[in-house]
Order: sequence, then C-alpha cells, then structure tokens
Amino acid sequence: MPSRKLIAVIDADGRRRDGLAKALHAGGYAVLALGRVGEIGASGVAPDALVLGVRGGSRTVAKPIRQLRADVRLAAAPIVCVCAPGSGLAAEAVLSQGADDLLELGGAPGALCARVRARLRAGQSLAPAGRRGSTGAMALDLVQQRLLAVARRCAELFGIDRVSIVLSEDEASGYVVASSDDENVRDLPIALESYPEIRQALATRQPVVIADSRRYPLFAREHTDVPKRFRSLALLPVVSEDRPAGVLFLRSRGGHVLGEDDVALLRTVPTAAGLALRGARLLERLAAQSRRSREHRVAAEQQLESLRRYADFFASAADGIVVIDLDGRLLFCNPAACRIFGRSAEELGRLGLGELLAPDGRPRLRQLRQRFPRGLFAHDVDLPIRRGDGQRRVLSTSFSRTACDDRGIVVSLRDVTQERALARELHRTKEFLQRVIDSSADAIVSADMDGIVLLFNPAAEQTYGYAAADVVGKMNVRQLYPAGVAQAVMRHIRSPEHGGAGRLQGYRTELLGKSGEIIPVLLSAALIYHRRRAIGSVGVFRDLRQRIEIEARLQAAQQQLAVHEKNALIAELAGATAHELNQPLTAVMGLAELLLRRSGGDARSGDLALAIVREAERMADIVRKIGKLMHYETKSYVGEAKIIDLDRAAGSEPPGAES
Repeated sequence: MPSRKLIAVIDADGRRRDGLAKALHAGGYAVLALGRVGEIGASGVAPDALVLGVRGGSRTVAKPIRQLRADVRLAAAPIVCVCAPGSGLAAEAVLSQGADDLLELGGAPGALCARVRARLRAGQSLAPAGRRGSTGAMALDLVQQRLLAVARRCAELFGIDRVSIVLSEDEASGYVVASSDDENVRDLPIALESYPEIRQALATRQPVVIADSRRYPLFAREHTDVPKRFRSLALLPVVSEDRPAGVLFLRSRGGHVLGEDDVALLRTVPTAAGLALRGARLLERLAAQSRRSREHRVAAEQQLESLRRYADFFASAADGIVVIDLDGRLLFCNPAACRIFGRSAEELGRLGLGELLAPDGRPRLRQLRQRFPRGLFAHDVDLPIRRGDGQRRVLSTSFSRTACDDRGIVVSLRDVTQERALARELHRTKEFLQRVIDSSADAIVSADMDGIVLLFNPAAEQTYGYAAADVVGKMNVRQLYPAGVAQAVMRHIRSPEHGGAGRLQGYRTELLGKSGEIIPVLLSAALIYHRRRAIGSVGVFRDLRQRIEIEARLQAAQQQLAVHEKNALIAELAGATAHELNQPLTAVMGLAELLLRRSGGDARSGDLALAIVREAERMADIVRKIGKLMHYETKSYVGEAKIIDLDRAAGSEPPGAES
C-alpha cells in the first residue's frame, strides 16, 4: 500500500487481540493494539479505523461504541465489530448502535482486511458528504440534548415518572425525540392512532390533563387500549411557527395530579421548546433528516445484511470480479482479478477497464458500454487484455448491474486463453478430419448407440442414393440394411471372432439402397468408446457391385479363352494325326490296288482287294475330316459315353462364335 493506514484493535481478550493484530499486519496495516476503549484517549493518536472485539448482547455492545463515537477524533473512523461464531449478535443491533460492520471470526484470515479496506474506501467516498452534513448533525444533537435536559428537569421538579417530548410528522405518525427516563430513546417512531390524547392536544392546541386514565372517556370513544403503566397523564402542545409541532407528554404511575398552577408553569416549557426549534429553524429539518436517517439506516442495514454473505465469496472467488462505473473506471476488484491482470489493487484503481484491454478489444468494450444505460448487459464476451508483464490473455467477461447502486456494473472475469487456443486447435483438427472423411472413396456411416445416424459422407450418399440431410439425425441405421442384417452386424462387432471384440474387419454383407436394391459391400466397423463406455459405432463400406461385375466378365473371358485353347489344341492334334495316318493309309491303298491287279480274275481275291480299297478310301475320308477339326464337338455313343462328332467338329466356325 502506498501509505500504511493505522488500525486500532480494541479487545479485552488478549489471544484474540493478538490474532486480529497479526491478520491486519499481514494485510499491510499499522496496528495499535489496546485492551480497553478508554486507553485510546491516552494514546494520543487518531486511527483511521477501529476493530472492536465484542461479546454478549446488544446492550453490552452499545456502551463501548458510544464511548468511541463520543471522541471527536474518532467521529469519522469506521468501526468494525468482531465476534465469535454463534455469538447470537444481530447485525441490526450492532449497526443501530453506530458501528459500520459486524464480522464473525472463523472465516478466511483475509476477510478482516477485506472488511476494513471496504470501510476505509467507503469512508473516503463519503467524506465530502460527511463534512457537509456535520454542522447540521451537530445542531440536531445540540437541540435534542437540550430537549432531553428539559424533560429530565421537568420530571424532577414535578415528581413525574416519565416526561417525553413528542414531535408529529403528520396526522398519523410522530416520533419521540427525548424521554426523561431513557437517554437512548431518540427518533423513536410512534403511530398516533394509538395515542388519542396526543391527537386531542394537537387538535385543540390546549393542555390535556387526565387524572385517572381508567375513567377518561376519550379512550373508550376512540376504542383505544387504556394505558396500563401510567394512571395520570398531562399533555401540553408545542407550537412552532403558529402550528402544532408536538407535545410535552407527562405520565405518572400513581395518582399524582397536576394543578392549574402546575399547568400554567409548565406552559412555558413547550413554548420555550417551540421557540428554540423555530429560532434554529430546525423543526422541519429535524423531522425530515430524522426520517431520512432512519430510512437510510434501515435500508443500509438490510443491504449490508444481504451483501454480507457475499463479501467473503468475492474475496475467495476463483473468478475475477471487478466493479466499474458507467465510464469504465474501476471501483472495486477482488484478489483473483489482480492475479488475472497481473497488477496490484492500487494500480488497477488508477486505470479504467479500457486501458487494461489490448487495442483490438477496446472497440468491442465501447459497443458494450453504449448499451449499459438501456439496461442491456452482455454475457460470456471474449475480450483480450495486456497483463502487467506484457502477456496477452483472453478473458470471458459477463456484465450485470449491482444490486445496491444503479451506477455500478459488476464484471466477472475468467481467463480462457488456453481454452480458446485448444478450441481453435480442435476446430482445425475437426475440419481436417471432415475433409478426410468427405474425400474418402469408401462410404462412412456413424451412429450413436440408439442407432441414430450422426455421420453420412458423400461416398455414402453415392452408395445409398440418400442425401445426408435426409439421413443424419433422422434415420436409424437399421433402415440402411435389409431386415435383420444390422443386428447381425452388431453381434459380429461385439464378437472376438472378426478382428477382436469391438471390431469387425473384411466382413462381406449387404446394404439396402434408397430404391430398395440390395447392395453387396465389404464392411469394416468398430465401436466408439469414451471412458471405456461404448457411445457409438462407425462403419466403412466398400461397394462391391462394380467389383462383382468385373469378376463376372473376367470369369466369362477366362472360360472363352479356355475354349479357344482347347479348340486350338484339338486342331493341332487333328493335323498331326491326319499327317501321321495319311502315309500308312496311302501305302495300304497302293497295296490293295496291286492285289487287285494280281488277282487274275480270281473273284475271291478281287473281292478282298476291292474291300480293302473301299475301307482304305473310307479311312482316307476320316483322315481328311480329322485334318479339318476346328473345335471340340461331341455326340452320344453308347450309354452315357461321348465321342467326337467329326462332321460337326470339322465345320468352319465353332458354335456361338462371331462371324
């Protein structure tokens, strides 16, 4: 801190006093440790703030606070009371006695410093207003002290149990400004509907003397409860500036009755009070300021109580929290915000939020600030900053109006630099994988465990005939298979027999196209796991229709080639056979002709020779046919046996061949 503030710690419990002093020392404060309130006067110093250890009920708390407030040097110093957890002290009771805050010990050690720092900051912002109002406050105190002295003096002179001075705000309400038997009664509000005797004195501007309240007809007529504690009453109106301003209210428990001389003498008292109020011109100011003071105190106490539970949260929150005004100036920052910005709280207090941003983030902040007056606050907006060490960071920021001040804007900050860098990297990776999937020649389909299709790449569109927009998120994967096939595929994926449990490789199956056609495919599939739990499946399909067509054509070509090879072999064999048989057949025919010439007319020999010639010629015809064999043709022989059909096999073209 640029200058060490002096904090006075006052606590009769030495152990607790030492703990409080140690915590404040650690927070950078100078500490004056005292055991009693009276010791602060002897110290001769004026601390900037006081930490008062309290215990017991509200009455026990009131006395030391009043002693501190009575010291002129400490009038502006904030008082933070500390108590043990579960002490039962109510914040309203402590604040109503003049303290500024109440803290239960047992929370984080830095909570005390945070409370003291907040009270010092509040005191600095309210100092000008305090100086402006000090003169008025002193005048009001002086008037009320004089009225209290008058009430006490009247009670002593006339032997009255209670003398009060009551001022009226309007016809329905008033407040007690002084009471002879209780100096703490000050600005006590009352409803005049419960006091018909006060209303009568104000209305008539005449004294009202009631010897016995039990027999006074006014209470019965007004249907008001008769006062039980006080039997005799006397009320004298206080007139200021020709209008009734209140009453001097005298009450006695016994049968003491004021005589006419007593009433005449007492008339001078309210007259003097009225003159004092009129002379100081404080009557209206007294009522208005007292009313405003009560209202502000009640509102402040309620607001403080509602915000008290959040004070420690702000100090210990992991997210940075700052409060800015409509111009962007920082009014408050918690420790996490200091760590995020890499700057001290004092340094942040001298800068505006715009000065903490990187240059490219300032136009965006200006746009957001333009919407604040209209009550429009953005959430989860990324803004770049420059830390105190020069590092560039990205903060996710959310804006909202403070509950206690329309001019304050709460800004929550979270460093998302790493998250945004990771998100960009994941986005690039996703785009790359998407391009890989889109460019794959194989169909890729992915579904969740309920079977809803989540991925359908362009190759899948071409294979099935569906558009991805008609399938993703709308169709079940079972609709892409013939009946029962999807269930069989999933069983195979879970089985260890096809590549391991959770995997299926090289599995031939069938798909169901959009038009109902059966599509043969080769499938590789797997389950997708997250933290050892299956969350979906993916399948890669290779369309086999073109492959099957090519295989069929290849098989036909191979069969045709085999026939051609067989026919060529037969032709070669036939040629060789005809060539080899032709020479012995020629010799046989020559010998048969020689035998025919030598038969000499022998009929038997001639017939044998002619038979040989005929059979030789027949053999020659068969050899010629064998030489002309072009392809393999058969005919039935005996039973199921087949023999070559020489006539058909010796044709010019094989059956079915192109001309």
